[in-house]
Amino acid sequence: MGRVNQSSGAPAPIKHFSHPHELELIPTDPQYPILCSGCKLKASGIMYECSPCNFTLHSTCAQLPKLITHPSHPGCNLTLLPVSSYAGGRFNCDACNRYGEGFSYHCGNCDYDLHVLCAKKPMKVTHRAHSCPLELTFKIPYEAKGFSCDICRQIGSKQWLYRCSFCEFDVHLDCTTAMPKPKPVVHHHHSFPSASNQNHLMAPGIPMNPNYPHPIHSASTGSQFQAPHNMMHGASMGGITNPHMGPVNTGFVPTNMAPAPPMQNNIQQPNMVNGLGATLMTAAVQGLVEGAFQQVGQTVMEGIIGGGDSGGDGGAGGGADGGYSEY
Repeated sequence: MGRVNQSSGAPAPIKHFSHPHELELIPTDPQYPILCSGCKLKASGIMYECSPCNFTLHSTCAQLPKLITHPSHPGCNLTLLPVSSYAGGRFNCDACNRYGEGFSYHCGNCDYDLHVLCAKKPMKVTHRAHSCPLELTFKIPYEAKGFSCDICRQIGSKQWLYRCSFCEFDVHLDCTTAMPKPKPVVHHHHSFPSASNQNHLMAPGIPMNPNYPHPIHSASTGSQFQAPHNMMHGASMGGITNPHMGPVNTGFVPTNMAPAPPMQNNIQQPNMVNGLGATLMTAAVQGLVEGAFQQVGQTVMEGIIGGGDSGGDGGAGGGADGGYSEY
């Protein structure tokens, strides 16, 4: 009858040193995702599998060499281990500084361990965010023993990185395919007096002048004007002395009027940004100036009243003779 042909076109099962049973190529079911027993990543496509043991390997993981050398650890051979030799079966990868389970490349003399995927990292990559090639760097070149990734803006330490040394452009191992995050925008907040605080400091139509920083209300005229810090009353001129404008005539001044005390021009007013502080300082200055003007006005009125008393006596005598006179 002849021999039965067992060749059906299906790949033959393989034997892998990491598992005692044969592994067959079986398509994975997307509805039941499983992890590769070697790299611990999600299984996809056709996998080598031992169904009774639930052991699965990517075809690339099944073909990993058992012994390699790596430029990050010169002078030693790295052996492929299906399970870590440390207690608990876990290891810390010297490339990405993360814990790992599953396959690893190990140096027994130095306790140097690498994920199988970290051991396969290319020596150079390119990124759309930088025009220069990025080289795989095994030691952080900065004294702080850390770096800031120019893609994710996060800090990295005790791990490899891709770097352009000429531009000092640094990238995490996992950020070589990620889009760069925008740089944070720093907003500077400035505090200024509110519009309501500024409106009562300036009369309509009076521009602000650096030599006249504060408007002052005149007790005699009821108007506002800008008073400089070095404003002084001129006793001889009967007005206000301004070094920039000259004497300003303020009207009739009696000869018996005592000169008003000069304002102190050596008092420095603090530069207040806060609206309340500026309002209080302005009110204090206004009070001092209004007091001086009130003193001047009182002296003027006393002079006028004094002259009116003498004339009033004469008017009283005239009234006895022929009644009072209307003006």
